[in-house]
Amino acid sequence: MIRLRSTKTAAAEPAKPQAPGPSPLPDDADLRLLSHAFDAAFYREQAGDLGDLDPTALLKHYLTVGWQLDHDPSPRFSTRFYLDTNADVAGSGMNPLLHFVKYGQAEFRQPRPKAPQSGPPAVAQPTEREVMEPAFDPVYYLDLDPELAKTGDDPLTHFMTTGWREGRDPSADFSCADYLAANPDVAAAGLNPFWHYLAMGISEGRDLGRHPGGYKAEILKTLEPLEQQVVQWIANASPTGDIPQMTVDQVVSTLTYRCAADTTGLVLSIGHDDYRAVSGGVQFCIQREEQAVSRAGQIYLNLRPVQPLPRLAHPGDTPDGDSGVILTLDGQTIGKAPMSALTAAFTKLSQSTLGVQMVIHSLLGHNPEQIADLAQAAGCPDATFWLHDFFSLCPSFALQRNRVTFCNAPAPTSTACGICVFGTERPDHLARIADLFQRLPMRVIAPSGSTHDLWSARSDLPRQALITQPHASLSTTDRPDPLPQRTGPARIAYVGSPVPHKGWQLFSRLARKFGNADRFQFYYFGTAEISDSRITAVPVHVTAETPDAMIAALRAQDIDMVLHWASWPETFSFSTFEAIAAGAMVLTNPISGNVASTVDATGRGAVLPDTETLMQYLTSEQFTCLLEQGRAGHAAQSRDLVMAAPSIVSPMQKEAL
Repeated sequence: MIRLRSTKTAAAEPAKPQAPGPSPLPDDADLRLLSHAFDAAFYREQAGDLGDLDPTALLKHYLTVGWQLDHDPSPRFSTRFYLDTNADVAGSGMNPLLHFVKYGQAEFRQPRPKAPQSGPPAVAQPTEREVMEPAFDPVYYLDLDPELAKTGDDPLTHFMTTGWREGRDPSADFSCADYLAANPDVAAAGLNPFWHYLAMGISEGRDLGRHPGGYKAEILKTLEPLEQQVVQWIANASPTGDIPQMTVDQVVSTLTYRCAADTTGLVLSIGHDDYRAVSGGVQFCIQREEQAVSRAGQIYLNLRPVQPLPRLAHPGDTPDGDSGVILTLDGQTIGKAPMSALTAAFTKLSQSTLGVQMVIHSLLGHNPEQIADLAQAAGCPDATFWLHDFFSLCPSFALQRNRVTFCNAPAPTSTACGICVFGTERPDHLARIADLFQRLPMRVIAPSGSTHDLWSARSDLPRQALITQPHASLSTTDRPDPLPQRTGPARIAYVGSPVPHKGWQLFSRLARKFGNADRFQFYYFGTAEISDSRITAVPVHVTAETPDAMIAALRAQDIDMVLHWASWPETFSFSTFEAIAAGAMVLTNPISGNVASTVDATGRGAVLPDTETLMQYLTSEQFTCLLEQGRAGHAAQSRDLVMAAPSIVSPMQKEAL
């Protein structure tokens, strides 16, 4: 068990009560520390006539005079007993209560005589280890230090002796650093914060340091203004020095060379990241579009910002107001160039007969004025605008106020916008988006009915058309020979990027709560690295070349349930369709947009109102029934994901796909 350095010195004779003479008061920090151990009502009754002194004055009386008169500060502490049994304290002249609070309790010194036994023996005080062991999470602790796990050392012993001093946390729900920051008296006393919280902090109503609101409150606590976030994005950007800078003539010659006589056109695609490397729904759509365009005999040029940003690019972001883009031609990154150079190149190319179409997948990090200039230079009469998210309604693309709560895109002048980090940016953002839609007629495509309805209700942007075109659909076929029905623990999975707005924190919490139970197993499918050993990680990267990779992986692990607890209206959830195609049920909430509507339409899952209901549901008879229903349905029927042809291709070209 942990032991702080003892304050004991050589033995001395027990001290006699000192003649009353005022002792100096401790400093303010020690006074705050002592106030938690002082019982003002008890002291007033014991000490006699002290007038109408308030609790603080009574404490000061004890610290300067009362302790020398053998008065006790509370029924839980005996001044005389502590001095008589701790000669080093008596010899030091230190106030006994102050010594006990700062040092003695950590050294397990007795604050008062043990009560005489009458009847059953008194219950022994729990040791430090006994206090912490029920709340300590050894799996979590070892996951954070694989080298410690290899040694075979007891993780709790390591935490008690070394770990807490190094700032390591005993569980995912307790932060040593946060507790010590919120309780400086505990830090000053050199106490193990986890032990202090469990032994005394809970009963004293101590601040845990972390907000009881959970991960959302933690996000709000560290949330920075949008422009400060921009500074961080710039500081953390991946270097692009190995990507060659292209001149106007180089862009012209490269595209002229690729535009052979049999090329039927060029598609200009606007995105926000490297769609060939990043795993996600938008990236998958761009890959499939590129594939379809290539099969149709056209060339595909994708533009993404040299500098990724959490908002539109501002003219003031660069010295000359010229945004830079990286060019990916038919899947190969060929260089980078200022938007002005690209516009000049397409001005020269527009004299050719090459037809250019523009498809906007994401404007994050782009300058919309320069996008409109480029479209005009390329001779694009209009453009296709995909609603992969709601960035056209707000710089918070998921419509989340301060990145935590769905806001439903209120008026920019609303109070909700006034308290949001995106609120200041939003009026100018909307004006610039509106200018783009005015200059470049848009054919807007919503990938789901719920997205169509929300966007049309909240947007007054002009458009040529607003159509609904899902990326995929599901087909169901009765199996001629039913499969053996799955048995065993419920296998629950999370699919895709482990981010808050898709429910990762909740999934992680479920794994901590139920991960050691025999009736559940937890899995993660995606490209991220997961450190929780209660979650089995299965690497999967879906691409246009391997569109069924996720479905195959889910089937291979016999996944029963996929948790997709989106905190915003997903425009189209590939992971939901993949889960159902793999034979799994989906657990979600009413806010999740296309996730909830797909579960409702197929009957393959449950839409639950809140996280508390979900926690109760997992141990209920209803969950058992849903589990059996899902397993029986998968055994009797097969489901397949049917991908829709990308919107950019013509009906004749669709037949060739």
